[in-house]
Amino acid sequence: MSLTEVENLRDLEREKIEKTTEKIYEAIEKENYRLVQKYRENMGKMLEKWEGYHLQVAGLRKVSVNDKGMKQQHQSILEVTEKASEAAENYYNQLKKIKKEEKQADRERRAAQSRVDQELKSQAEREARKPILKDYFLSEMREINKIVGDYAKKADSRGSWIPDTQALNNEVLYIENRFEEALKAYNQFMTLSNDMDENNKFREVKNAEERKYRGDILKIKTYLSQLQGRSSSSQQVNVTLPSRQASTPARLPPRNPGLTVSAMAGQKEVVKAFEDNISSISMDDRHV
Repeated sequence: MSLTEVENLRDLEREKIEKTTEKIYEAIEKENYRLVQKYRENMGKMLEKWEGYHLQVAGLRKVSVNDKGMKQQHQSILEVTEKASEAAENYYNQLKKIKKEEKQADRERRAAQSRVDQELKSQAEREARKPILKDYFLSEMREINKIVGDYAKKADSRGSWIPDTQALNNEVLYIENRFEEALKAYNQFMTLSNDMDENNKFREVKNAEERKYRGDILKIKTYLSQLQGRSSSSQQVNVTLPSRQASTPARLPPRNPGLTVSAMAGQKEVVKAFEDNISSISMDDRHV
């Protein structure tokens, strides 16, 4: 190709570059990221072709690319492309920042919505639990007061009812534990409920049930204490006494074989001779 043909191709490529930069600016205004990227890539390919034609022109003119005129033309086209490329890059960074902020805002919105949904779910669960807790408390207190009421009547019978104290004590502990569980249900209900009128009415019911319970349980405990005191006072202490030993009669001393009948008769005579003066006499002849 001749110098003129190469120069024409170079100038034509410059026109394409300038039109492409205009399209880049238009796409940025329309916030069309894909078109911005597309035109930017096309502009880079066009610049490579322009530089190729520019080198051919320098070769045909037999001048260096550092020639003042050649360098000025190259610098001019670089300014055009770099300005458009910088605008595209700024748009991309700004868009990336906006997208990041939008994602962050979207995450925050989703988190807030999740909290709202969780709160609504928790509120629904609390509302569903309220009638369960209320019914549990009321049914338990009816049953508990029926039990302690029956025991209290028996305790008032003044001795006609004498239960095993250990068994009655275990029954009292069972009733007290059951009352504590019912009271927990009441407290949970009061924590969950925001209806002041309903809470006040329920509190009055609870206080009435509790007054009855405490009055009857006091009777039972008092009666239990009386039974335990009566039992301890009536207990007998078993003392083991040593066994009495049968008294063994004093063994007579062995008979002196040396004494004859006449000798014994002599002794008897001696005794008889002093019978008025004898105050004690032994079974042998050593003590008188």
